[in-house]
Amino acid sequence: MLRFRTVSYRYKGEKTYALSDFSLSAQPGRVTALLGPNGSGKSTALGIAAGWLVPVGGSIEREGRVAFLPQMERLAFSFSCLEYVTFGRAPHLPYLGIPGGQDANLAREALARVGMAEKADKRVTALSGGELQLVRLARALVQEALWTVLDEPTD
Repeated sequence: MLRFRTVSYRYKGEKTYALSDFSLSAQPGRVTALLGPNGSGKSTALGIAAGWLVPVGGSIEREGRVAFLPQMERLAFSFSCLEYVTFGRAPHLPYLGIPGGQDANLAREALARVGMAEKADKRVTALSGGELQLVRLARALVQEALWTVLDEPTD
């Protein structure tokens, strides 16, 4: 269960709310879409669902772990696609743990699920925008979270 009850959020220094009295109930295994115009609070709601933002009002119930694919992400290093997806295994590792062979195998499977298996050794900085989006999706999937939250997944 993922449930928002009259959730509100205001960014620091802002007078107006980015999200006001927002309610939603979502069930695992079902697709739930948030539709609305630019600036209507969709990304803010997803950030709250992922646990990145804390609401200033209302309540949220979140069962299980959330994998979050943000709208934009800067690539600071030129990792291979396999390395990049393997980082998604971090929630399953002990503190300061290093991914092992099983983690790499799961990352390869996730790349295959999104049709990017043949790009495993390619640098993420050399991918097209669409290819990068698929690799980012593989990284979210390899987390094996109950919830996968995608912000503008087709951009």
